[in-house]
Amino acid sequence: MSLLRRLARISSILAALIASDTRADDFCIALAETYFEQVYCELQARGESGSLPRFYEFRNNDGTTQALLLKRPASRLGISITIPRQDSRPRVAVPDRLPTESNQSRAAPAPPRGSGGPPASDTGPAVSVIGNSDATDLPDCRFAGDVIVCRDTTFRLTGNRNNQHLAEGALSPDNRLDLPSFSGSASSMAEVRSYLGQVYRRYIDKMLEIGLGGSTMTFGKFAFLFQDLTEKGVDFADRSETMFSYLKKDKGRIGVSEAVTAPTAIDLNNCNRLRTNLIACDGGRKNYLYVSN
Repeated sequence: MSLLRRLARISSILAALIASDTRADDFCIALAETYFEQVYCELQARGESGSLPRFYEFRNNDGTTQALLLKRPASRLGISITIPRQDSRPRVAVPDRLPTESNQSRAAPAPPRGSGGPPASDTGPAVSVIGNSDATDLPDCRFAGDVIVCRDTTFRLTGNRNNQHLAEGALSPDNRLDLPSFSGSASSMAEVRSYLGQVYRRYIDKMLEIGLGGSTMTFGKFAFLFQDLTEKGVDFADRSETMFSYLKKDKGRIGVSEAVTAPTAIDLNNCNRLRTNLIACDGGRKNYLYVSN
């Protein structure tokens, strides 16, 4: 290979690395796992993050330092930031697994007044857990990397989709997340579990709808975000709607890779069935979605 070709190859590799790093920052909102990280991403989206460190540097700070960094630029936009108290203790019960179908039906609360809730078209089978002794809706399944085979049904790993492959209006302002607000007791594990089972399924459906099936939160991260926002006095449903609106704007202007890489270190004990044609597998740092036709 000639020197000129080598230099051209090195240049293209560097350009790709720079582009991927920029896109990671641009899709900051999809990476945010706490309230302070969400506020950071909102400040970035609104052009107010010039005084802040890069996202991953910000993430490496403790909560008090993050709050101090955010307080001044956030106040300019009317976003409330409270410095965490060192002696604060968790007050919100958070499950580490999705509820089984039987638990979901027993513990499901009445729809909150005035919330509207998800549209009727989104109702369906309750969330259940693969690998849990109480769940028997997916017998004889086997995990094979990019597919999960269950008797006569094959679930295939899905990822992100470019905008030309989305349904018309998927990224429009009219396409809302519309999560119901939590109206139960934050100290009741049963009520929190039931609520999170309902809204997590809705969240996953909407992320698939806007072409970000490869950029979703695991249930554990989703539950932790609910805990973090609730303990800071922030309405989870309202905040999620704000973030979804920014996410659609980012998706409208930034290209995504449709390539998918199958997980290697998980099995069915890490997987949850969300509905009859959708399975989510927790890979720790990444969530994997499997869809059947």
